Amino acid sequence: LNCLANSSDLLTPPPTSHPNYTHVNVRLRATFAVSAWRQAVEKRMVETFRLPEVVHADTSRDSLTLDFTNCQQLNDAGLSDLARGLPPMLKTLDLCLSYCSEIG
Repeated sequence: LNCLANSSDLLTPPPTSHPNYTHVNVRLRATFAVSAWRQAVEKRMVETFRLPEVVHADTSRDSLTLDFTNCQQLNDAGLSDLARGLPPMLKTLDLCLSYCSEIG
């Protein structure tokens, strides 16, 4: 935690809070959310886990890759959830929707 807080003395007790802790927490939550998104779609739990909100909160994310190839549970509403979750600083989106028969 001292490293995250940019403390020069790594042997002292770390601060109980620091802006970098929040940044890392948001980034980690979004990383796990992106990794879980397809399974959440397949189990219809995207909203349960609030994945759009979690990923959207990652304001430092500038690229996003998701592969939904042959995901029969992904539909237009699921694409709307995905669009709602796009991070505000996104520059690159790599989205594979091949063989998603419920879209459109």
